[in-house]
Amino acid sequence: AGDTSGSLNALYRLTPTLNLVGGVAQGFSAPNMEDFFGRVDFVNEIPNTNLDPEKSLTREIGLKHYFNGTTAELYYHDTDYDGFIARATVRPGVVQRRNIQDANIRGIEGGFQHRFDRHRSASGTAAWTRGGTAPAGGTSPAPRSRSAASMAPSLPASFTSSASGSPRSPRRT
Repeated sequence: AGDTSGSLNALYRLTPTLNLVGGVAQGFSAPNMEDFFGRVDFVNEIPNTNLDPEKSLTREIGLKHYFNGTTAELYYHDTDYDGFIARATVRPGVVQRRNIQDANIRGIEGGFQHRFDRHRSASGTAAWTRGGTAPAGGTSPAPRSRSAASMAPSLPASFTSSASGSPRSPRRT
């Protein structure tokens, strides 16, 4: 595969108002200056100029619905990362970024928008993700979950309003 990016996407019309969509994408991310030399955050970090790019493969499938001023969509995605760049403890109090982990992130995302007229609409989004990392070739520890939701009405330019929230997950000990 090498250091290339590409994607293949498809759409299948289930009904006049409902589409099944899906895709596969391959990517890579070259290390940036912060990855090579660390960042200033009061951590003793040893530079590492021998980092390799992170590589990823994403698969997603979803539904898109359009009807009478309303659009809605729901997707499932799953991404595998090879050579994930993460901080590793070299000795107590000293870290270095290394290509030491593989990672997987998967989740569900959805959203809607309804137009009442030219000037007013309401929209909302919600997402849930779960991910974990493991030493390359190893097993994954307990995964972490994250979810969020938001909703924002669209009003004339003289008014603004929005609301959002993110439930807290209990900490694992």
